[in-house]
Amino acid sequence: MTPRSGTFARRGARVAIALTLAAALAAVAAAAWPGHGPFAGAQSPPAGRIDGTVRNGTAGAATPSALEIRLITLDGDDVVDSRTEIATDGRFTFAVDPSTSLTHVLRAVYADVPYFAEAVSLTPAAPEAERVITVYEATREPPTLSIATTTMTVVALDRASGELTLLREDIVRNPSDRVYVGGANGITYRVPAVDRVVEAGPVVDDARVRFEAGVVTAAIPLLPGETSIVTGYLVQYDRADDRYRLRVTTALPADRMEARVPARFVLSVDPIDGTERDGETSLRGERALVVARSAAEPGDSLLVDLVGLSGIARARNPLTEQPGAAIAALIALATLVGGAFATVALGRRRTRGAAS
Repeated sequence: MTPRSGTFARRGARVAIALTLAAALAAVAAAAWPGHGPFAGAQSPPAGRIDGTVRNGTAGAATPSALEIRLITLDGDDVVDSRTEIATDGRFTFAVDPSTSLTHVLRAVYADVPYFAEAVSLTPAAPEAERVITVYEATREPPTLSIATTTMTVVALDRASGELTLLREDIVRNPSDRVYVGGANGITYRVPAVDRVVEAGPVVDDARVRFEAGVVTAAIPLLPGETSIVTGYLVQYDRADDRYRLRVTTALPADRMEARVPARFVLSVDPIDGTERDGETSLRGERALVVARSAAEPGDSLLVDLVGLSGIARARNPLTEQPGAAIAALIALATLVGGAFATVALGRRRTRGAAS
């Protein structure tokens, strides 16, 4: 079994494109075309307005004197307007359509790192808003990084081929006031892959995330505060043994690690070596079993046996009931477990067949 990299995100792409959030985030991330949209050729200016301020969050650093700000306007999934203004002395203004169906996103790039303000939704009754974009100076010196939470979710089961699809989210904390952009190779984060991996990488095509020699690396800027990094894995389990040992390893100190497994996928989950049962949760209406461990040090692992992967009767499941549905589940669950627009990395994957 030779692990593969780079194909995980591409499979099932047509299903992924159908997912509205994924399409919207991808459009926002890539929006770099000249202004266009419903305001072109308008006879009167829009009645709404967004006033913005740029600030530098690094102590002692100056505010950029002339920074390009891009406004991206979404109507549902579609980018309907994209244009720029120059923030002079940290101030900028956009005239916008205040229609309630529109969402306005402000984006800036400073020192090759993208930044976003909180999205804006206006109404004709409240047609104005103010936003702040905070940028930071970059550093290649690694700060004292840690993990707030690591969550591994089993999102699909293909019994015919003996495969599981997993989604991992790491909430990485940067306590400094500079954005960490990695060393000379740009790598900011490394995490060991799970056992018996077939494919690994980003959930949505992202060249900054790679899988090589059993390790997933990310060249994603780590902003001050928390950044979500989401990766996906396709693994094989031994159908004769009818179980899979899930090993989730941390490369940084982690406050909490947990795994979530849809209850109907297994007969039982058996935690091992410091991992404990931690009740249940709901994943898009699916009852899921939770195991967790706390206060993990670098190299520590959450360990749990998923037992009886073939022993559950067929049941209709919106996560996995049709070919290609696993990629939809991955992207939707990526938003559920933390949003991670931060990568607009989100990220990544698909599964080969229907589960159950």
